[in-house]
Amino acid sequence: MKKIILLFIAFLLFTSCKKSKNQNIEIIPKVKILKILNDFVKDNECDKCIYEIYIDKINPYHYELIIYKGQQSLTLEENNKNEQIPIPIVKLKSGVEFDVYSGIEHYFTINDSSNSFKKLKIKSINNLNSKKEVENKMWIVKDSMNVITILKNDKVYPFLPPPRGKITFLKK
Repeated sequence: MKKIILLFIAFLLFTSCKKSKNQNIEIIPKVKILKILNDFVKDNECDKCIYEIYIDKINPYHYELIIYKGQQSLTLEENNKNEQIPIPIVKLKSGVEFDVYSGIEHYFTINDSSNSFKKLKIKSINNLNSKKEVENKMWIVKDSMNVITILKNDKVYPFLPPPRGKITFLKK
């Protein structure tokens, strides 16, 4: 009887501790951000582009997101230098996948034998070798106490204050 119980416990431990074979964790956006992401894709459609979201929590009541589309990662040099890969991804119904960066990728990585970092570098290089030049597009989404403001500014870098100057308000 003891052997059966020990075998049963060993079986439970073995089956419950299996690691996922997914390269990334797919996350589902909440309604307020889902509409913004869908609008961004609709306004900036591109077949072979990289779509990214950078999330910066300023304080408990203020968040800034950068939504980006381009031929290569907005932070490609930083990612290469620090061997950073986005851990979660957001996949929309349209099939567009957003890589999500929040700072966690600087300190943590996924347990991945297929080497996602090299695949991410290859994806950017293949897009750069494309004959079609693609304009980078960015939206800054400010969420201040659940008041959403969307700004269009194509000269911004994640986790830094947005530059002053010409900014076009898209929604208020």
